[in-house]
Amino acid sequence: MTSPDSSDDIPGQYRIRQGKRDRLLAEGRDPYPVAVARTHTLGELRRAYPDLAA
Repeated sequence: MTSPDSSDDIPGQYRIRQGKRDRLLAEGRDPYPVAVARTHTLGELRRAYPDLAA
């Protein structure tokens, strides 16, 4: 169960998200990108973090 205050903030959250979307559009960026560019290969990550479980 949620508190009554959480539903009252939905319009505020919507305005924040809309503002972020509008800012990205104004910068000529896609607010909903389909893909994210890869910055590292799997091998690079394994070498950088050898103690992590696979």
